[in-house]
Amino acid sequence: IVEPLEQCTQLRTLNLSGLTHLTDTQIGELIRSVGANLRYLDLTRIKSVKTHSLRAIGETCMNLETLRMYACEFFADQDIAYLAKCKRLSTLDVCGAKALHDNGVVAVSRACTRLQTLNLTWCVHLTDRSLAALAGCKFLCNLSIHGLKHVTDSGMQALAKGCKEIVTLDVNGCCNVQRRSLQQLQELFPRLKTLVQL
Repeated sequence: IVEPLEQCTQLRTLNLSGLTHLTDTQIGELIRSVGANLRYLDLTRIKSVKTHSLRAIGETCMNLETLRMYACEFFADQDIAYLAKCKRLSTLDVCGAKALHDNGVVAVSRACTRLQTLNLTWCVHLTDRSLAALAGCKFLCNLSIHGLKHVTDSGMQALAKGCKEIVTLDVNGCCNVQRRSLQQLQELFPRLKTLVQL
């Protein structure tokens, strides 16, 4: 699949979701060939996504707006930091990134200030430090921190200082967040319309 695609240098959308046989190196090479005009990239469930893939995205995909890496479990903070050059990124899905820590979120939030939708579900190592960093993403309107047991009300307050546009929020499984009702969270996020509840 990689070699035929390498000729498609004007691609704007690339969905590799579920192609689990691809290696990190193959993905990196493909992105370097076709990534210059990409606006949308889906790498869902490709567990091999790590340094080569993310470095290629960061160095090639300057026009990227949406990146889906759902269930890409093993990339680390230094890998996701390559996204700092993707200044147009507005949607990022890293649900289930088991090796992601606060340093990675801090790096992305400092550089990708146009983020509007962010899925951090089951990124279990993240703490209030990540939420405080995300306060710099003024356009953030959809956020999932589902299953983040280390975030607290203090982190939510820090997030609210900068993120005034949040309309959809998922705090399910955040056992240390005490303000859980829609009404309570609307005190922090006045535009909140949808609180995802199980």
